[in-house]
Parts: sequence; C-alpha cells; structure tokens
Amino acid sequence: MKRCLPILIMIMVCMQLISCGQKEKMNADSIGQAQIDVSNVPDMIGESAADSETEMSAETVSLDSLAGYYVRGMSLPDDRRISLDFFIYEEEGRYYGYMNMMRYEYIEGQEYREDFQVRLLMEIRREQDVIQAVCVEDFSEPDHQDRFGAYQEGDLLFTLDMDAEGLCVSWEKFGIDGLEDTHFFPDEDCLSVELISQRDIEIFLRAREMEGKLLFRYDGDASGMEDYLEVYYDEEKETGAGVYCNVVHIEDYGTFQYYGGFDIAGCEHQQWEDHRYDVIYDGEDLLTVYDFEKEYNENGQVKKLETRGVIEGWRDSPYEDTIVCVEYFYREDGTLERKECYYNEREFGTTEHSQKYYYDERERLEYAYFYITHGALMAYYIYEGECMEPSYCIRLDFGAFPSTDYFIKYDEE
Repeated sequence: MKRCLPILIMIMVCMQLISCGQKEKMNADSIGQAQIDVSNVPDMIGESAADSETEMSAETVSLDSLAGYYVRGMSLPDDRRISLDFFIYEEEGRYYGYMNMMRYEYIEGQEYREDFQVRLLMEIRREQDVIQAVCVEDFSEPDHQDRFGAYQEGDLLFTLDMDAEGLCVSWEKFGIDGLEDTHFFPDEDCLSVELISQRDIEIFLRAREMEGKLLFRYDGDASGMEDYLEVYYDEEKETGAGVYCNVVHIEDYGTFQYYGGFDIAGCEHQQWEDHRYDVIYDGEDLLTVYDFEKEYNENGQVKKLETRGVIEGWRDSPYEDTIVCVEYFYREDGTLERKECYYNEREFGTTEHSQKYYYDERERLEYAYFYITHGALMAYYIYEGECMEPSYCIRLDFGAFPSTDYFIKYDEE
C-alpha cells in the first residue's frame, strides 16, 4: 500500500494539471469568441462595426470598375414596361453615364413600343462615401416630363453601388412609380443595343474601347438600301464592335433613321472557299441529290438551275413543286452581279430557304442576304486592298436590332 501511494499521488497531480489545461483552453476559446462578438458593440456614433462596413462598401468600388454596359427591363404598375440601357464610360479623367429609356405598352394583348426614346447624360462621381449620378444637361421637354419627370443640370438622379447582383441604383428623382430602387445587370455577352444619334454612337464606341479602330465601312450596299455598317475590331484581342444605320422611308410620315450597336465577342478562323457557282444548302452539294434543268444565256453562261419534285407528308400533299432553284444575273460585261437561291421550305425548313448573294465588278462576294423566320441574316465580306479573297466576314441577325451571328477571319493557306 505504501508503495502504491506515490503512484496514486502522481496520478492525481497529472489529472489536476490536465483539468487546469482544459480550463485554460476553454477560457481562451471564450476570449476568442468575445473578440469576435465585440463587433456587435455600438461604436462611437451608435452604429455597429458590421453595419458601418456595409454602409461604407461604396468606398471600395472604384469608378473605373463601374465602366461598362448595363441593361434593365421591368413592368410598371400601369401595365406598361420600361427598358433601360445604361453606358458608363470615362472621358478625360471623368466618368459619365448615358442612359436610354424606352417605354412600352400593351394593346389588345400585344406589346407595342411607344414612339418615345430619350437619353439622359449624367456625371458619375464620388461625394464623400457615396457614388452619385448627377444630371449634366437640362431635361425639360414637356412630352418627356409627362413620362419621366423634369430634370435640370445639377439634379441628383440616383446613388449607385455594385453588389453580387449587379449595379444597384437608388433613385432620388424619377417620374415613374415603382422605379425607386432597381438593379442593372451587366451585359457581358454579345449585346445588341438600340442607339439614337451620332452622340450615342460615340458613347457606345468609347464604352467598348473601340475608338479609332475602324476596320470596315459598308455604305449603300448592293441590295439598294440606304444603310451603312461600320465594323471596329481589335486584332490583338480578337474582339470588336459595330454600328448599323437603317434608313426607312414611309409615305406620308417621312424618313427615319434607326441605329444599332453590337459587340463582336470573338472570331472564328477559317479558310476561304469560293462557292460562286455551286448549288449549296447547309454545306451540302445538292447536285448529288437532285437532277437540275439548266438554262444558259446568249453568252453560254449558266442562267438558271431548277429541279421540280413531288412534295409529300403534308395535309395538302402530294403535289409537284420547285424543290431547288438557283438563278444567276450578269452585268453587260458578263461579270456575275448576283445569285439568288430558293430551297423549298417544306423540304428544307424556313430558315435560310431564300438566299441572295451580291458580287462586285471583279466578281468578289460582297454581301449576302438570308431569310430567317424572325427577320433576316446579312453577311458582309471585308477585303484588304485588291485581294481577291476576303479577310473577314461578319454576319448579323436583324431579328430585332442587329446582333452578331458570327465573325470570321479567313486565314491564309
């Protein structure tokens, strides 16, 4: 028993030391927890540190980081809808916002755009801990005031910040119920935006960082429309932007110009293939499928290729109809001016069933038109100098406003 006593004493001492260590650890954990929770203690002005950090988050947002293009669409209480485009850009060390507002209404269940568009120009600046958008020009036309309120130079329009959703805007002065607070969402994809004036075009190109990078201008195209297309491109980044103008004449109403802007998000690299005299649909040579009847002009040039066949599988079938028809049109000097293709929509579908190709005096493909159900696709071919093969091709979807369908750079073999 005496021999066991020292051992028992040593065990009791060890247990006590272990217990003390656990208590010290628990105390340390408690102190650590108290240090974390101290953020809930009000600061000198009665706010918690966490709340202060939240309110001061605008300090961490640089004006340069806000630069870009944003969009927003929302319904209004009066069963109308508003669409807003918002450019933020830098000019000579100062930051500006350029906002387009359009309002829509529903008539008999259909959506119609009112004949109303307006841009607001504002300066984006930091005042103390808040980023403000301040009107830099008067906005006082009566029709505009009825819809969006009146603004004068120097009016604070809204404050803004960036959060996880996008650009957070808190309106100070705006004439539409239900639009006091809203978010604008960055449009980082291949955007299409409606522009209004030459000023819009300048702002759009500046926001896309494409000033001075004109690659190509197409003016008064071969189809006879009074349009122009400008393509701007950064060869190193393989990105770009474009501007399109469509001139429309309406009897008894006058002439209207519609501007559109679009992004070129990247380019495909391909080898150029000349299909001038091929009969092609979706890359397949239909001569291997159909027997064509050929017509020639007095110069021995092919004028028309056509095949007819029986359409089956439809309610009103069977019946005979044109399956494929390709016509060639020549200038007086014998050079090819254009090629028109028709592919029966019941056999091939409506997309691109009608195609037109236009050639310049050297028989270089200059412009092409493709029918699509919601509008039209137009392809423009860009040449460098006297080269007979194009360097680029841009195809635009004109379903609503022009947007890039694809952009191709043809590589040398």
